[in-house]
Amino acid sequence: GGEGRHGLGHVVGKYFGYPLDKRLQRADWRIRPLPEAMVRYAADDAIYLPGLLMKMTSELHKEGILNLVAGRSNSMCLLDTLKEPIPILDVRYKHKSG
Repeated sequence: GGEGRHGLGHVVGKYFGYPLDKRLQRADWRIRPLPEAMVRYAADDAIYLPGLLMKMTSELHKEGILNLVAGRSNSMCLLDTLKEPIPILDVRYKHKSG
């Protein structure tokens, strides 16, 4: 899971121009305190997520498939964990036209 061209490292590379270093992905995250390299790794993973949401949402909106993709994503989530769908409006209202 999460590897190759669909993994976060590749997706960040596609949208921001440089892939994330994913060498610590399978490190032992139970150790405490976390080494500085692991803290930076976790922060790098999280820091790109808001920007990815906006860039990917904008791209899907321009292609006219935002609702389709959001609906399929909700359906997939419902199969595993969620009890109710996540409303697409949470993403759509943030989209800026133009």
